[in-house]
Amino acid sequence: MGWGKDNLAPVDTLLFRSRLVKVGRFACPAGHASFPVTEPIDNDVFVLPRLSLWFRRGTGAWRFIESGAILMHRAGGMIERRSANATGDFAYWFAIRPEIFADALQRYALSARDIGEALLVDPKIRYRLAVLVNAICRSRTSRLAAEEEVLSLFFEICEQCSGIRQRFQVLEAGQGHRGSAFFENGFGAFEGRQIVVVALKAIPALVMMLI
Repeated sequence: MGWGKDNLAPVDTLLFRSRLVKVGRFACPAGHASFPVTEPIDNDVFVLPRLSLWFRRGTGAWRFIESGAILMHRAGGMIERRSANATGDFAYWFAIRPEIFADALQRYALSARDIGEALLVDPKIRYRLAVLVNAICRSRTSRLAAEEEVLSLFFEICEQCSGIRQRFQVLEAGQGHRGSAFFENGFGAFEGRQIVVVALKAIPALVMMLI
């Protein structure tokens, strides 16, 4: 599907569209026929879930996603979602024009694996996204301002993910197997999956890596 076309699911609502970005809402009740949801990603997007859910890419492992954790998806990827609560799945998504998305990944040296594994939890970014969506829904922002804010937030997310990846590389190079042992021994395992939460003072965010 090209950028110029909008292939929306019945539970999707397009809130805003410009030449460079799109903003939409995904609202699927737990009992809806769309659950469990298995679908290809039509656009390069970052997503802000407002409810927790179970999620996996392709045939990979299931991951528990907390409300407010920001994810990124590349167009063409296959994802599957299952409700983790009685309400269902509710999220806002922000699509970026393909050329801009690809250029940002190259600029910040992010691979598909980097953006697929990181869940960014940053209260400031989450708040700005909520304010932006509210302004769009209430028609209290101009098209240019909305577009610029989406792009600004996207670049900030990429920058933070890049900084986190670089710090993990330094840790691995300096600690070797001791670094892996630190994470394995310092945090617990939960029902067959390990959840590692790393707080980096140089970055105002938490990254949850589910191994």
